[in-house]
Order: sequence, then C-alpha cells, then structure tokens
Amino acid sequence: MEKIVRYPHPNGEITVLWIPERCAHAAVCVKSLPNVYHP
Repeated sequence: MEKIVRYPHPNGEITVLWIPERCAHAAVCVKSLPNVYHP
C-alpha cells in the first residue's frame, strides 16, 4: 500500500497529496520553491 501524506491548506480550500513512492523528479520543487515545499 502506498503512503499518502496530506497537507491541508490553511484556508481549507485545497489539500495537497504527496505520494513519496511516486515522487520522481530532479528536486525541481525544492530548488524552485524552498519556502513552499516541506518534504
């Protein structure tokens, strides 16, 4: 079973889902938006 991490937005309008097993990138999210992305 895949691990799903939920990050509800403070305004309650959206929830970001992060599935670590599917995360395949070159760290673009962390390098581009370090103040937003907190793995």
